[in-house]
Amino acid sequence: MNIIFDIGNVICEWDPGKLTNKVITSPDQQKEMLDLVFRHSDWHELDKGTITLETAIANAVRRSSRDPGQIEALYRGTPASLVPKPEIIETIHDLASRGFPLYVLSNMQRHAWEYLSTRYSFWTVFKGIVVSCQINLIKPDPEIFRYIIGRYALAPADTLFLDDMMENINAASAFGLNTIHVVNTDDYITRLYNVIGVERH
Repeated sequence: MNIIFDIGNVICEWDPGKLTNKVITSPDQQKEMLDLVFRHSDWHELDKGTITLETAIANAVRRSSRDPGQIEALYRGTPASLVPKPEIIETIHDLASRGFPLYVLSNMQRHAWEYLSTRYSFWTVFKGIVVSCQINLIKPDPEIFRYIIGRYALAPADTLFLDDMMENINAASAFGLNTIHVVNTDDYITRLYNVIGVERH
């Protein structure tokens, strides 16, 4: 069975609230900055690769009276906050050693992917990696699922997709992919091994 992993909250930790708390101490300002940066449409455009990091920062600074340095720190601090989960990396290597074809499908911004792809070596175990900013498509757009299925000639019925966002799970299911909605790390690893029918080491 082919296995497609998301990155944020699946392979790597991703918690924008935690990142915001490191930069800003006031709870009211934290919520405002979450809305300003991570919940704004520019965030999705960065994922899609249609605007630059510098443009997104400049736009956010114009929209807010908050400290420009804090705004920039949130954008530029994102890559380092994406820390791989050790138990997932162990699982990925185990699955690869057993011959399972592994893939990545992630909404990811260019500066974040450049950081992750050069900092960590485990990406070499994947047979294919599709990052949204490189193809100007983001999940849950059906076209991004059509893209990865077509590019790697994957049979949906023989492919398992793991993601933390329910809308992405639903979009993948519409293409006939098997899915696991990731909520808890240990639980999803157990479910993963159960679905593919092998014992967890």
